[in-house]
Amino acid sequence: MAATVRSQRQRRQVCWALVAVLLADLLALSDTLAVMSVDLGSESMKVAIVKPGVPMEIVLNK
Repeated sequence: MAATVRSQRQRRQVCWALVAVLLADLLALSDTLAVMSVDLGSESMKVAIVKPGVPMEIVLNK
């Protein structure tokens, strides 16, 4: 039982370390990244794309 808890704790620590490394990498590349957002509504769908240096674009389906 104690070995299982220890194994889960180590696995969690490795996962958090990986998340931290990925976030640090994304922050280093943040000036070149684009963000896409999708809103799935009940009647329509909206997609927004935001990229540095480019005006925001929103696509609506009606």
